Amino acid sequence: MKKLVQTALVALGLSVAMACQAAETPEPGQRMSPEQLAQWGQLRSYTAGSSRLRVLPVPPADGEGVLLLSSQDVVGLSRNEVLVVGASEDQVRAAASVPAPVSVQYMAPTGSALLRYAEFGQAVAALKALKTNLPGATVRLPVQWEKTPVPR
Repeated sequence: MKKLVQTALVALGLSVAMACQAAETPEPGQRMSPEQLAQWGQLRSYTAGSSRLRVLPVPPADGEGVLLLSSQDVVGLSRNEVLVVGASEDQVRAAASVPAPVSVQYMAPTGSALLRYAEFGQAVAALKALKTNLPGATVRLPVQWEKTPVPR
């Protein structure tokens, strides 16, 4: 009986620990405190245009993409995508060779392309290359800075 109670308490403790860990996953729009940031130490950073973005070492709640920090310590979510507007499909495909995207979705009615990369660093490198190779196009790195409301 004593062994059963101990096993149950250990299982309960693990469940609580896992729930607390899951609750600590940052969400887009959340401002991180210096104490929260200190637990991760030095973060990898990238420069995208005039923005300095730091990569958090935890996956987003849904496991897709990467969590970022702005210079104001606000959490954002990137799906490792680059958006190109104002270039033809052929121009985008020719300019998007290095680094190679995992997928390219071209939307002809809007003249836009969404390129997805395996890693955030590749998306940043592609952003710089595409801006250089497609000077007439608008090239952006989409980041979600607010929590998406859940539909009811």
